[in-house]
Amino acid sequence: MPTPKRGRESPANDTDQSPAKRHANEPTVPQPQDGDFQIQNKFKNHYEFDWVKIVHGFVQKPKQTHKDAVAHSDADSDSSSDDSEEEFDEHTDPEDAIGRCDALLIKNHRINFYHDMEEPSEGTSALAFELFDRYGRLRPEFKEHPIKKGSGIWKDELDSGPIFLIENILIDKPYRRRGIGRKMVAAALEEMRSKSKPFVALTKPGAIRRDYEKLKENLTGEERKWFFAEELRVAIAFWRSVGFRRIGSSGWFGLASAVDHPCHSLSASEDYDPPVPPNRMLYPAMGSLLADIAAMEDNEALERVKQAFRDAPIPPNQTCDPAMESLLIDIATKEDNECVEKLQQVFEHLPINDPRCEARDDDGNTVLHIAAIKLKPKSVKWIMERNTQLISTRNGEQETSLEALQSQLEIQRTRRGSNYLSAIVPVSDQFEGFTEEMLACLCLLNGQTNLSSIALRRLTFGCTCGQCIEGFLSPRMRYALLCQAEFNHDLLRDELEFQSGDRFVKWNEDSILRHVPHPVRENMKTNKSMRGGFADLCNHFAACLRGNKLPITTNVLDALQNANEWPPTSRTFLQRGGTVESVGSMLFESAMQQDELAGDGEHLELFGDEIKALPECRNDHEFGFVSGMCGYKRVSHIRFVSMMGEPLDDY
Repeated sequence: MPTPKRGRESPANDTDQSPAKRHANEPTVPQPQDGDFQIQNKFKNHYEFDWVKIVHGFVQKPKQTHKDAVAHSDADSDSSSDDSEEEFDEHTDPEDAIGRCDALLIKNHRINFYHDMEEPSEGTSALAFELFDRYGRLRPEFKEHPIKKGSGIWKDELDSGPIFLIENILIDKPYRRRGIGRKMVAAALEEMRSKSKPFVALTKPGAIRRDYEKLKENLTGEERKWFFAEELRVAIAFWRSVGFRRIGSSGWFGLASAVDHPCHSLSASEDYDPPVPPNRMLYPAMGSLLADIAAMEDNEALERVKQAFRDAPIPPNQTCDPAMESLLIDIATKEDNECVEKLQQVFEHLPINDPRCEARDDDGNTVLHIAAIKLKPKSVKWIMERNTQLISTRNGEQETSLEALQSQLEIQRTRRGSNYLSAIVPVSDQFEGFTEEMLACLCLLNGQTNLSSIALRRLTFGCTCGQCIEGFLSPRMRYALLCQAEFNHDLLRDELEFQSGDRFVKWNEDSILRHVPHPVRENMKTNKSMRGGFADLCNHFAACLRGNKLPITTNVLDALQNANEWPPTSRTFLQRGGTVESVGSMLFESAMQQDELAGDGEHLELFGDEIKALPECRNDHEFGFVSGMCGYKRVSHIRFVSMMGEPLDDY
């Protein structure tokens, strides 16, 4: 069960932007000179996760002037067992602290990336699920999509190596707009460069700050949206001013420590910003508004914001007329048949080229986007026949309706929400295929009709290579399983000649015999034929793969039947309680453990040329999913236990 998160009190946002236009009632604070402030960054091991270090920085107004801002650490961040680390409470700052920074040094990517990153904090969870795939690789669309790749400067550098995640920067009100935030970021990055191998610093500029929460409670909906947009604009400008650049089209920004990385040569003005959807209000920038209210009391700040909103030249909402607004809501909430009736009523009297046909919601989604995302194939079909132009229209995420649906299906395949502290649970291994509604929408938007049964199965199970056996066993996974089956057969056969039964079982009981029931393992100690049968079933498993057949139990038994095996070792193993499942689960688990993403990479090191000659597929590394579809245990590196500490085989 996921551990409770420490929610971020305020996002990575310091409104350290333009020279402050001071308000008349603002407390007088002496302008800082060089060296007025002391900046300290302290590192300590995370109390629960050995692959994370907590980095806490704070700014003090020293009693005596210092010549330069000092970046200080009590430990080397590369050493997780450094005895010189000073224990500290990251929630308690010195009395004279006037600013603080909370960050995490994620020392390397984890094999169980989604599962591991979900636990330490909301920031690590958001980072994992918004930017990366389940193995810690930057999502393909942020590297390859013609629009969502953004500036195109981010490639594979995020796929390995340390990440310096800046979760929060907050400067006390009287000291804002004085460059302290920039100095804190610069000091932290400089210290990281001095003690860590190349890393990438990441942050997500925030737009909801702790000290503005009470203010926002008293704003209207439109005022809150406008204030949100203003905060976000200022936060993004701040992070760009210290060198961070947007990751693809996402809301995340990064800065690579390598001096030759393209992020250092891309100017802030050249950095990518997603286009604003046509209907979204273009809230005007309010210049020094945030500077004006930085040191005000809540009531005074509230009145200043409301006055600025009243004076702002806010353009009218161009979403659509009331009928279209109602239609967008109905498409998202009503049953498919009702949606078709509503579409007919609204569009009946509109010309094909009427601009109202392209009405959008706040996220830039058209009626076709919404119908696709909400899995309403009848509505999708009706809209596509009525207005083909909507097929290529992009939403606020710069996705066509097909791309939006594909993104939604990928989310449903890999994760689900949990009621436990709003946690996100990775579920890739539990995938069992897309539903009929999902497939119907995919086929319509792809223009696919009259699919063969195998083509439909490949679409059902997310195959992208067009060659998956039964729709889900890809050529690369088939080859990995074949290598394991042949290797384990030969290895175990050799061990039979040199090891006693007791030694054979004891040596292998926690590895290749892990899925064999305990009573059967006990019999194997004294029955050499049973030990040989376990080994020979690996060969029959391999025979299925060599024949391009799915290695399910019935096919393995057919291979056994056709082999005319003598002596009948496999039959002896099966007749005395052994199962094909125990062999199949072991082979899937062994292949997973040597996979380049799910394991230690040994398979790629040994057979790199052969693997590269095979087509890539979305299913190449989904060992839990494929093993489950074959009727075996859904293998995983994650071991689940009950509240009593007993192993749970099924997740």
